[in-house]
Amino acid sequence: MPMVSYRSLLPMETERIAAHLARLPPDDRRRRFFGQLSGEAAALHARQIDWRHTVAIGAFEHGVLRGVAELSCLDRSCELAVSVEPHLQRHGVGTELVDRALLAARNHRMGRISVEWLHGNAGMSAITAKLAARRHIAGDEESAEIEIAAPSHASVLREWTGEAWGWLSDLTDRMAGFGLPAKAG
Repeated sequence: MPMVSYRSLLPMETERIAAHLARLPPDDRRRRFFGQLSGEAAALHARQIDWRHTVAIGAFEHGVLRGVAELSCLDRSCELAVSVEPHLQRHGVGTELVDRALLAARNHRMGRISVEWLHGNAGMSAITAKLAARRHIAGDEESAEIEIAAPSHASVLREWTGEAWGWLSDLTDRMAGFGLPAKAG
């Protein structure tokens, strides 16, 4: 199992999101954006995120952003989109990203989340099945509606501790990247 850390993304990390989306293979970008999209067009999407209404959670492997859950909210409802690079798919990364996005939505008092995916996206089908979400199929598209519980002290604490571990892991990965010499005798 790969070593992956998770944390919220900041607006200043737009280029990390753009690079992640551009690295996705064409078929994965098609599933994420519901149509053929070049790496450059996917990167442009990242640069146009409205951070006033969006929470993004990142999955990092050795300091490199490899997965993103993007939660775009208006009023008390949100849309969720997830992307994970192929070598981390089927390792629970998408499930963890969705779980953390739902936790953030809960603690921000969002009432409902909708998720849409193309028919045949086994990963998203499996994730929404675990959530016991109300699912719908219409042509080539599937969707799910997820009702979000009210926040609790435990949910807030869980989000905070998850964020703290994510930032600490990110800092550790960055420090390792500096190649600091070992302390001399």
